[in-house]
Amino acid sequence: MDLKTPCTVDLSKAIKITNVRLSDLLAQHADQLNELDAEDPAPAASPAYSSEPAPPSDSAPETLKRPRPSSSQSLVPDTDDANENSSIVRKKKRPLKHKANRNAMRAQVQAVDGHTLKGSALRRVLDTASLPTGISLETHTIPVASTGWIGLQDSHIANAAAHAAESAAQTSESILQAFEIPPRRFLDREEALAEQGMRLITAEMQGPTTAIIDADNRVIIILNCGPTGATDWEHATNEASTAMDEAAKLLYGPEYDKEPLELDDDSPRRGPHYAVHLGTGMGGGQQRPTPFDLHHSVRRILTALFLHDAIARFVGLANVLFQLYAPKLYKSYLDTMEALQEWDGNLIFLAPLLSCVFACVTFNFGPQTVTLPHLDFLNLAWGWCFITALGWYDYKKGGHLIIWDLCLVIEFPPGATFAIPSAVLRHSNVSIQKGEKRFSITQYTSAGLFRFVNNGCKTDKAVKATMSKAEKREFAAAAQNRYSEGIQMHSTLEDLQKRAFM
Repeated sequence: MDLKTPCTVDLSKAIKITNVRLSDLLAQHADQLNELDAEDPAPAASPAYSSEPAPPSDSAPETLKRPRPSSSQSLVPDTDDANENSSIVRKKKRPLKHKANRNAMRAQVQAVDGHTLKGSALRRVLDTASLPTGISLETHTIPVASTGWIGLQDSHIANAAAHAAESAAQTSESILQAFEIPPRRFLDREEALAEQGMRLITAEMQGPTTAIIDADNRVIIILNCGPTGATDWEHATNEASTAMDEAAKLLYGPEYDKEPLELDDDSPRRGPHYAVHLGTGMGGGQQRPTPFDLHHSVRRILTALFLHDAIARFVGLANVLFQLYAPKLYKSYLDTMEALQEWDGNLIFLAPLLSCVFACVTFNFGPQTVTLPHLDFLNLAWGWCFITALGWYDYKKGGHLIIWDLCLVIEFPPGATFAIPSAVLRHSNVSIQKGEKRFSITQYTSAGLFRFVNNGCKTDKAVKATMSKAEKREFAAAAQNRYSEGIQMHSTLEDLQKRAFM
């Protein structure tokens, strides 16, 4: 299907997320999987390899469901039957102790990571392409606040740069390039690649996921251009893009896309495009987690958009990628959200946690969503922000994701989903062509929610009020190691590959 030809989507007909989530589907059948392993049924007569995925047991036609033999049935065919079906290869029955060991290891991994993925899903990381970089996220040049929870604002980074310049003058050392803040302007592809040290990373639609590796061999960024083997992904991308376009018309009027918003001194720091947040956050002096303040009609439009079947597929893909490539970090997000849910059962979440582990989603409606160089400093410093690109634009000419600290210009096609530590790595987009449309969806959780849960669902001020002097010293000391300990939640690619065989 041509992505440049929008199709009509009715936002009022929202589809439940649980119908289209891979993670939910796996969770739904987890118990059945354990039952089948325990009963050890004979494998159905089928080719050794198949390019078609097996249908879920609940939805498979009767003729496709695997029969469960009785105890009197033999797994070895009679001689006559064997001669007639000589091409059929039957697997030997595994010893029960092997199955018990496998189930025990699987249960242990799921308990530690909090995921619901089967081994077949975990083994997808074996096809991952890696892109090494020379930067370590634990160096002193990473812009992290003294609390260890959030990144630094540009004004604080400028102060750090001035301090570094003063130290360099005294020690005759050069000022680190990491302190430099790029100019607040848009760049086209050629201008971006002309920046010092920049290199181009091309995209392969629905090819293997790429993991960007830091100097400590940790996976710090993932680039996914659509699930391999999903023949309808182009159609899903087109539907999701059209849904965004229709929602923008409801929110901003049918003429919203006639003239792109201009960049001026009053433009938001991320860039002059329409954007709305949905979900729950905490920051700016708030005393408790609070849903974003939206007019009820706006909330209805955004909720219908979030539950749209095509949008839900992208939300679900991000959730699965998170579990695959950062299981310990995912578990931290899941534990935090579950703690909030237990603390206040009336707190509004985007979706069931197995469908979406994030507290917030931002819909960037464009019409030309191209960001300026910025840090999402209020996000969790070591956390991930998932970005999905949508719209109708030539991704070879524009829309690239620029990671300034890594000197990378990455092609970002419609239908692709990237995950980055957006609080500490400065990023922006390459401009797109006149007349094109580009939307994006970001999923994230503000650091304030993690901080609140870490304090026993209290603010820093409230928890310090009851502390002794010794406890306050321990509280301050914990902040010094918080970011370094958080970075340890990022896995190495080797660890992920070993985990795939458990």
